Amino acid sequence: MPTQCKSCNGIYEKTQRDGTLYFHACAPVANPAYQPDPTKPNFDTVETIERAQKRDENIDDSPAAATAAGRDKNPNAPLPIKAAGRGTQ
Repeated sequence: MPTQCKSCNGIYEKTQRDGTLYFHACAPVANPAYQPDPTKPNFDTVETIERAQKRDENIDDSPAAATAAGRDKNPNAPLPIKAAGRGTQ
């Protein structure tokens, strides 16, 4: 069953066809304040910034995240993700 990210509106399957799990992370967006100048060295036509309230389902394995998720007291607690964003539907 497809899942839709409320932060970027991306639609994805949590389990891929080969059975592997997919951990969604919102892509960056074009920087609206960026005005490319072709006369400058290292000219790049696209500059991106992180999306506001981005979702990143990759596992946050830092000790602080594990403690906040309660895994220090219950090893069976859900693994923490890096950023919840606006959630999914």
